[in-house]
Amino acid sequence: SNELIGHLDLTYTPPGDGFVRSVQTGVRFTDRDTERFYGYRDAIPMLGGESPSLVDFPTGGHVLTTRLNLDGAANLPSWYHLSGADLYSQWGSVLSYLATNYPGQWWSSEWSSYRPQANRGGSYDDNEKTMAAYAQINYGFDIGVPVDGTVGVRVTRTEGISHSANYRPDTVNFGPDIIQEASGGASYTSVLPSLNSIVHFTDKLQLRLAYTENMERPPFYELRPFAYYETRANPPVVYAGNPDLRPNYERSYDMSLEYYFGRAGSASLAAFLKKPDGFMYYSGEVEYVDQLGTDATVFQLRNAGPGEFRGYEFSVQSFFDFLPGKWSNFGASANFTYLDRYQIKYPFSEEEAQIPGIYDAPGTSKSTMNLALYYDTPKFSARLAYNQRSKRKDFVWTEQPAYSPYTMETSRLDAALNYTPYKFVTFSLEATNLLGDRTERYFGNTKYLPLGPRYEAKTYQFSVRMRWD
Repeated sequence: SNELIGHLDLTYTPPGDGFVRSVQTGVRFTDRDTERFYGYRDAIPMLGGESPSLVDFPTGGHVLTTRLNLDGAANLPSWYHLSGADLYSQWGSVLSYLATNYPGQWWSSEWSSYRPQANRGGSYDDNEKTMAAYAQINYGFDIGVPVDGTVGVRVTRTEGISHSANYRPDTVNFGPDIIQEASGGASYTSVLPSLNSIVHFTDKLQLRLAYTENMERPPFYELRPFAYYETRANPPVVYAGNPDLRPNYERSYDMSLEYYFGRAGSASLAAFLKKPDGFMYYSGEVEYVDQLGTDATVFQLRNAGPGEFRGYEFSVQSFFDFLPGKWSNFGASANFTYLDRYQIKYPFSEEEAQIPGIYDAPGTSKSTMNLALYYDTPKFSARLAYNQRSKRKDFVWTEQPAYSPYTMETSRLDAALNYTPYKFVTFSLEATNLLGDRTERYFGNTKYLPLGPRYEAKTYQFSVRMRWD
């Protein structure tokens, strides 16, 4: 990809100490081209109508064995497979073998080239232009206590065009898929105001207030005008990109009370409310498809309705300055976040709306906690960190919403040591997942069915970092 960027910023600072401390304005232009080449092929070679043995492949008969290794588990399975390094080292012979032993199908020609042909649905080229202008006032005044902040607005125009392909099976001649070029795009204008204020009660105590509007653009890959029409299904099935995706807009209200003390010490209590509209999710919906002249189940990324995230956060950190001597180099930090609402309004029926957690936002936990104990000097530092988060929905399974997958509560304990005997060298020892915690997943908010555990390794890493002035 390549991108051309141009921007101009201007700042005016009026004399005196009035309400307006400075005015900032600017314009920005971007022109970005991006492309993706994706190729895929697979093969089911046969020898005399039978599946070949792994040792028949032209890789020197080198076959590897893999066995599961889980703590406390017995009689775990093992399996054989070819070495990836061997396959690549003998790639020419492998290609010839697959082209020869594919049983008389037209797609045996797929293996006549070193690389696969482009999958037109997975490949695309895209151009996106954005033109933006902003204006911002930095202000300050006194109402018995000093108040300062910023107020401004940003206006952005986005214009995009994407080229990909539509394709469908050849149900007449049973040859390669029928491919047609396809183009599409979307243009939209976004107006994003913001207001930030800081009330300075004292030099150490302040209140922050903010209102902002934000925008998340759709990914380039999802904007491609691709469609695959599986006409052999009844009713037909369509897998497609969506060049009509609109951005996910969000209005955010934030407030935090902050107190600063000692050597890098702080404590804060915050509340926030975020209202997104246009959250992007993947689903299959039955709808009329002009190109087919009939209804089909269309799988693509879509925009969901409005949502709401409401929560609170407490955090504190400090060195232990009250301890004598070198003990004062110890410190600790802690933060805790709790959400009492984290919902996205998906277009579910009234009956589906009764499913527990049906509107839970993916990737969001009700509570998150981080604790750390550290020791810090110019030569030596150490850190022990523990984090924990409650269960979270992985994604929305719109076809079976009651069975949307969830990851259960997870926690980790990590540690790090750093020693800098001289300013140009640092020795580090790091360890992760010291408690050997595992991750468990289930279908459904209330654990309808197990999806499986994931055992994550404990890791240890030693490194040396060198610096030169």
